[in-house]
Amino acid sequence: MDRKKELKIVYRPLEVSDLKLRTQWQNNPAISKNLGWQIRKGTTLKEAKKWFESYVNNENDKRYIIEVNGKPVGIVGLTDINPVDKNAMLYIIIGEDKYRGRGLGRKACEYIINFGFSKLKLHKIYLEVNSYNENAFRLYNKLGFVEEGRLKEQIKHDGKYYDEIYMGLFDTKNR
Repeated sequence: MDRKKELKIVYRPLEVSDLKLRTQWQNNPAISKNLGWQIRKGTTLKEAKKWFESYVNNENDKRYIIEVNGKPVGIVGLTDINPVDKNAMLYIIIGEDKYRGRGLGRKACEYIINFGFSKLKLHKIYLEVNSYNENAFRLYNKLGFVEEGRLKEQIKHDGKYYDEIYMGLFDTKNR
């Protein structure tokens, strides 16, 4: 990715035609190691299609494909949207290797945080991050997320146990 070239970033709703890419990304060990255990075990296109059938009718799950110059490179969204307590969990995957570590994740998180607070009128956005995922932890701190708790040695990765960190961000504008 040429840093000097202007990137046109578009966020569009996840579609059934995106499932092949989503499955490839989730089965990529560089990505799946940072996701929940159900994803870390791997997935198939058949499982993805079954998941999508329930997703399209779930109003408490909003996921968007991140496109850069017309190319799908990741997914960002809010899951487990709770309209009563006004909170949701942030979800992000930068699926294409060459787009990781270039600030795209930050832009996508800023987009979905703004969407959550301004459009959905959420009070809080939260997430889980594995303690070995130091880049993500630093990013979330820069975005204003604060650590709310840890489950000690919850995640097994490369033969070692790591903490699962819970972080939250509150909408301070609409209190």
